[in-house]
Amino acid sequence: MNHRIKIGENVYIGQGVTIGGRGFEADEVPVIGNNVHIAPGAMILGPIKIGDNVAIGANSVVVKSVPSNCVVAGYPAKVIREIVEGEDFDSKTFHEFFQYF
Repeated sequence: MNHRIKIGENVYIGQGVTIGGRGFEADEVPVIGNNVHIAPGAMILGPIKIGDNVAIGANSVVVKSVPSNCVVAGYPAKVIREIVEGEDFDSKTFHEFFQYF
């Protein structure tokens, strides 16, 4: 992880996660919001923003900003589910959701 990364509160970072710049943009790093779950093996690269209440699937490669209140997965990562307002998506829900990944 690059030392310039900004990480919010209540963020889970799994094993083997890479967070940092990409190529010549090594100094331009991600900003990660609050209540984010980053599953094992995920890569978050470049000057992007990860919103609040986001879940990132295992081995996903995130190279574009991610809006708040969603689940992303894939290579490259895409939104696969939106979290609707009023849905309680706390850390317990994250762990229950990710037991299937």
